[in-house]
Amino acid sequence: MNYKKTGFVFPLLFFSMVGIVFSQGQQALGYGSYYPRFSKIGFSRNLNVFEWNYRLNYQKQIDNKLHFQVREDFRSTLQSVFSGDNWKDDQNLDIGLRFSISPQIQASTSFNSKILIDPLDNTSSLSTGESFDNDFTSTAGKVDFIYKPISNLTISPSVTTKWQTQLEQKDHGYGFGLDANIDRFDLDKSKNDFSFSGQLVSFPQRKNHDLHIKYRIERQFYESTADTLNIVVDRLRRDSFGLEDNEVFVRNLVQTNRGFENRLSYRIAEDATLFINNALYATSFRINNLKNDENKLKKDDTGFESNNSFRFNYANKNWFTTVGWESRLKNREDNREDKTPDPFGLNPTVGFGTESALVKLSGIAGVKISNKDSLGAAASVSKFQYETTNETNPNDHDQQKWQFTLAHSHQFSRDLKLVWRASAFLNHFVFISGNISSGNNWERNFQLAPQVIYEPNSKFYFQQKFTVRAKYQTFDFDQQEISNRNSVSRQFLVNNHSFYRLSHQNRIELAFNYELAEQGKFFFDLWRQTLALSWHSIETQLLYKHRFNNGLYFSTGAHVFQQTRWQHKQKTSGESEKNVQSKHTNYGPIVEISYKPDNTMEVVLSGNVQISEPFQRKREYIQNYDINLNWFF
Repeated sequence: MNYKKTGFVFPLLFFSMVGIVFSQGQQALGYGSYYPRFSKIGFSRNLNVFEWNYRLNYQKQIDNKLHFQVREDFRSTLQSVFSGDNWKDDQNLDIGLRFSISPQIQASTSFNSKILIDPLDNTSSLSTGESFDNDFTSTAGKVDFIYKPISNLTISPSVTTKWQTQLEQKDHGYGFGLDANIDRFDLDKSKNDFSFSGQLVSFPQRKNHDLHIKYRIERQFYESTADTLNIVVDRLRRDSFGLEDNEVFVRNLVQTNRGFENRLSYRIAEDATLFINNALYATSFRINNLKNDENKLKKDDTGFESNNSFRFNYANKNWFTTVGWESRLKNREDNREDKTPDPFGLNPTVGFGTESALVKLSGIAGVKISNKDSLGAAASVSKFQYETTNETNPNDHDQQKWQFTLAHSHQFSRDLKLVWRASAFLNHFVFISGNISSGNNWERNFQLAPQVIYEPNSKFYFQQKFTVRAKYQTFDFDQQEISNRNSVSRQFLVNNHSFYRLSHQNRIELAFNYELAEQGKFFFDLWRQTLALSWHSIETQLLYKHRFNNGLYFSTGAHVFQQTRWQHKQKTSGESEKNVQSKHTNYGPIVEISYKPDNTMEVVLSGNVQISEPFQRKREYIQNYDINLNWFF
């Protein structure tokens, strides 16, 4: 056993037993409970990844005065590779106790512990010296009071003490915070909400703080007609330890977000409503490395975002329609004097600014033609523009998209139903710079997907779906005589899902998937293709499920997957040569067992063995399973 595991197991078992004993003791006293409470121990294996997991969630209200809660989430992951075993541990523990001093005042105390041990991230970039060490421990204790002088006003001051360890740097800090909320107070015929949350923790070399302010004004004029305004101010500061050239320093991160959002709904008629949304936000993101009283600016970005949308809804008994329009403007600017890109840092910089704009018009409608037929359609068109100050890769571009979908449903009888959907998608990508305009291309996608559902009774269910899909990509400036980059992909899919209920306790399920696909070069002018690759896949899964009266559930079956791929070559004579490129077969048993004798315990075991027969390689055996033991308090 890994030495770290030994240190984790005893606290986990302790809290598990505490939860079980405390639960049984409180139930013996006859106190009611309505909180979700459980304890879970699990182990899983997926290929070469092993994971141990323990979770505990327990809450208890006692005499309406005392509330106790404990939450534990521990995960230990082992990745077994040829070079060695890689472990990762992640633990989160929260313990809280809240009690009532008076009808207006409550006091609470809490303890929190977070531990992350990830050796895979303990690497450094040779080019920058930046550390990616994510190992981190944090332990914190908090005491706060909740004061509620009136029903819609809450004030909560708090005091915090915290210990943290990162990059072998241990420090102890103190902090305080204040939360305040005013809910639904009337002001000039409008409903208002105000919330304030501020937290500050100061360490000997670092400071962390959070500030969140939100003000909401809502006014309803009459039914389905209202106006809502949200104003938000956020500021976050995080100081952490970093490592560069074997020197530990403090990395300072400050992020802000300020803006507002306005939502208006207007009822035009009994069946028609208009919605208008407008939002405006300004953001900033700044990182400084503090070394020996030297401030080295690593990132200084400011951003702006504007979102505007319009939507019209109409609906009655037989049909509905929605028409919408939206636009989005977004930019980001690098304010550093030295705009040298740093793509390998912990918080990478790009060294240039960007600006983008999106405009989109969309609509959807549905109509009930008769008691047996329904018809629906959806369409949209959008344009996206992107500009950048990047001189190394000046990939300014425009992108236009068109999409159309038509769907129809027909009920032949009470037992038989047909649903089909046809769609077309067009995408035109254009580079503004002439130096890279050779990448300008069209992408055309077409799809037809009918589906049949047959359910004559509660015992038998049959669903069959067919899909025909084609994708064509053509380049605007392509000389087919020299080099043809145009491509085509076609795909035919068959999906079946059905079950037959033998009795109210057991059933048989069958799933079948078939794929036939091909790829190759496409000559647009001649509307002709030359195949390069093709394949077909068959996948089948058969399950038998039985549920016993004593709480035992059993499911067993088998899974089979087979794929063959062919490579196509064009001979000088014009004929095509087809050769097998690869074959792959996976098959094996599937088992799932669960046992729940009562409402307090459950054991779940699921797994499968895949016998893999790759092309021109030895047979392999792959085991996947998941074991869970659950207690419900």
